[in-house]
Amino acid sequence: MDKALFSQVFILKRKNKIMRHLLFFFLSIFVLSCNQNSKNTINQTTKSGSIRYSNYFSFQRNGDEINLTVFSKDKKNKTVYRLNKNKTSENSINIPLKKVICMSSTHAIFINSLGKSESIKAISGVKYVNNDTLKSKISANKIIEVGYESSLNYEQIIKINPDAIFVYDIGSGTSNAINKLKELGFQIIFVNEFLENTPLAKAEWIKFFSFFFDSEILADSIFNTTEKEYIKLSETVKNINYRPSVLASIPMKNVWYIPGTNSYFYKLISDAGANFIIDSNEETGSVAMNIENVFAQSVDVDFWLNLEMVKSRNEIVLIDERLSAIKAFRTNNVYNNDLKSNKFGGNSYWEEGTIYPHLILRDLINILHPEILNDSLIYYRKME
Repeated sequence: MDKALFSQVFILKRKNKIMRHLLFFFLSIFVLSCNQNSKNTINQTTKSGSIRYSNYFSFQRNGDEINLTVFSKDKKNKTVYRLNKNKTSENSINIPLKKVICMSSTHAIFINSLGKSESIKAISGVKYVNNDTLKSKISANKIIEVGYESSLNYEQIIKINPDAIFVYDIGSGTSNAINKLKELGFQIIFVNEFLENTPLAKAEWIKFFSFFFDSEILADSIFNTTEKEYIKLSETVKNINYRPSVLASIPMKNVWYIPGTNSYFYKLISDAGANFIIDSNEETGSVAMNIENVFAQSVDVDFWLNLEMVKSRNEIVLIDERLSAIKAFRTNNVYNNDLKSNKFGGNSYWEEGTIYPHLILRDLINILHPEILNDSLIYYRKME
């Protein structure tokens, strides 16, 4: 092989080697770029949402779809709802909802707070509703009664033909009605807000409702304000030296239901700078106790709150004369949370108070620590 030909072959091989290195280099960049784009795409299409307090619902975005999950009390079961503005399958729910039925007035209050009361066509137990906007619509027959779980007006429900029915499931009674509604082809939405055991966890369910009405920005704003105010108030009594003792509820037929130490009201009292006189259980709800046991432990209690349907001090004595010996009764420190209630027992404390627990907390601090706050009460009144 002459020198010229050898030189050309050498140069050609060198060029091929360089080209192979360049090709490998650019291919590596392309693969890395694809992987990164793929990761970015995943991050953009599938993203878990931020729920800070609730234990019984979560959400995840998957492109234009929202996957909303509701958990059962024991967390062993869950129901997933696929929400989409452009319904893509029989398994997805087209949002925003236009016509709904609420099996609890609390559900209706959540929806109303989002400015979507026009979508509510019926409520179970309309006489208990205590919200002015909803009462006005009830009076104008824009919101009607559909009955209770044991006696639902299925004919009326079929006539309304709602996009969804918001329900709670607390046992066989409600389960039977829910199964019947499912058989009729209606979309059932479980609302387990009542299972939450802290005020902010309950309030956070406004986010849950917002997904069905395309009102997420408003819901976040309402909740963030509530959270900020609640924390601010609780901080005012966090390190206070004097923490008065509190008794709750009223005995009925020799049974006294006392809030558990992991319950909603126990948390409120603690955040208001006080202590329950009885804290021997760890339940998230109320615990049935013998009246004699409660009385023995509560005779020196400082404040007595939330006495159910009792309207006066005289009614307390009529239930059991011994109750007049309780210190809170003798010092006139008995308060009931029925200031904003109607004649049927519908109570704003359980309606708007669920969404705005900082207002309840403000009332409690006013009662328990009047030296710190001296505002007018919203939900509570001193019993006369």
